[in-house]
Amino acid sequence: MLKSMTGYGRAVISNATCDLRAELKCVNSKYCDINVRLPKILSLSEIPLRAFIQEKLIRGKVDVNVEAKFHKPVQAPALNRQTFISALNVLEQMKTMGGLNDDITLDHLLRFNDLIEYDANSELDELEAALKSALAGCIKEADAMRAEEGNNLKSKIIQMLDKMDTLSAQVDNFKNDFLLYWADRLKTRMNEFLHENVHSQDRIIQEAAIYTEKANIKEELARLYSHQQQFRKIMDTEFPCGKKLDFLCQEMYREWNTVAAKSPKIEIINIVVEAKTMVDSIREQIQNVI
Repeated sequence: MLKSMTGYGRAVISNATCDLRAELKCVNSKYCDINVRLPKILSLSEIPLRAFIQEKLIRGKVDVNVEAKFHKPVQAPALNRQTFISALNVLEQMKTMGGLNDDITLDHLLRFNDLIEYDANSELDELEAALKSALAGCIKEADAMRAEEGNNLKSKIIQMLDKMDTLSAQVDNFKNDFLLYWADRLKTRMNEFLHENVHSQDRIIQEAAIYTEKANIKEELARLYSHQQQFRKIMDTEFPCGKKLDFLCQEMYREWNTVAAKSPKIEIINIVVEAKTMVDSIREQIQNVI
C-alpha cells in the first residue's frame, strides 16, 4: 500500500494534574528525522518517545511539540543538605584563604549545582501516561492523513502508468521501421567492408550482431511491461515501498533511453520524450512515499 510522508495530527488531554497539548507535523525526508520539544519535566521521556514515533511513522521529517499547563506542582523542591553544607564550607575556605571580609549570600550558594532537588510525586507517572496517549492520538490522526494522501498519489501514478502502456504500444507499432532502418544500415556497413577490403570473419560477425541487436526492441518493451506490472503490484501489496518504487522508476527510465538510442524516426523520439516525462513525474510523486 502507498502512504505519503506528509501528515499532521494534534491531541489535547486534560486531567487533574495538567492540560496537555501535543502537535505532530511530518513531511518527506530520505530518512526518519525526529525533532521533539517537551516540557522540561518530561525530558527523560524523549528517547522512548522517539523510538515509539519511528516505529509507527517509519520515515519522514517529524516535528513534535508538547505543551503542558499544570494545575498543581508535579515535583516538590527539596534542599540537598549535604550539598548545602559542602558548598558553605567551600565558600568559608575561600574567604579564609583569600583574606576576604565579604558576607556569604544566598546568591553565592545558588551557583552550586544540585543544591535543590526535586522529588517526583505520583502525578509524574500520570503525566507520562497522558503524554504517550496524546502522542498516540497525534500519530493516528497523522497516519490517517498519510494514508489518504497515499491513495491520491496512487490514483495519479496509475493514470501515468496507463499512459505509458499506451506509449509502449505506439512504439511497438514502429517495430518494422526499426528492422528496415538497421537492416539498411547493416548493408551499408557491409559494403564499406568490401571497399575497405575487410575479410575478418569475426569482425563481420561482430558488426552484424551489433546491428541485429539495435534492430530489435522486443526486450526493452517486455521489460517496460514487466516493470510497470511490478510497480502496480508493489503499490497494492507492499509497505513500505517508496525506495523499491524509486528503483523501478530508474529502470523504466533506462529502458526508454535504450529505445531512444535505437530509434530511426523522430516520431519515436517524441514518444520516448513523453514517456520519460511520465517516469519523471512518477518519480517525483514517489519521493513523498514511505
